[in-house]
Amino acid sequence: MKIPHYHSKYITITVVFLLVSCNKKYERPDEYYIDLFRNEENEEHARTYTSQEAANKSLLVIKTDSILLTDQLKIDNKRIKIYTIYSGKILKKPKDSILFPIRLISDCTKINPSLDSATVYMINPRSYRLLITDLKVSYQTLPLAPCFR
Repeated sequence: MKIPHYHSKYITITVVFLLVSCNKKYERPDEYYIDLFRNEENEEHARTYTSQEAANKSLLVIKTDSILLTDQLKIDNKRIKIYTIYSGKILKKPKDSILFPIRLISDCTKINPSLDSATVYMINPRSYRLLITDLKVSYQTLPLAPCFR
């Protein structure tokens, strides 16, 4: 018994259709969802202080238009930048006197020193102890402060 030519085409199309349509993909239920990168996501969306909060938490606040990027380092996949402030208006100062130029260390990635004027919120250096002594850095930018706006 011979099958007509057009029947073999229909049988082939039907078999291919059944193979494709019966393919079941595994879908994981939401109750088993595990976020492996939860901490990294939270670091990206970290809250920044308002200018008033940053001023309250900082030791020294300077509004300046003469800030220069002095050095860049990369430590543990973090960009560390050293800035020098040559002059500026002191909005909040510690008890001791301030002498310009001031060198500061920052790990903020959103800094744009080419703006007309920038407000810099500084604290005593807490991290990168070895760099602070080698590079003669006197202050560190306040973490979570608005970066040079």
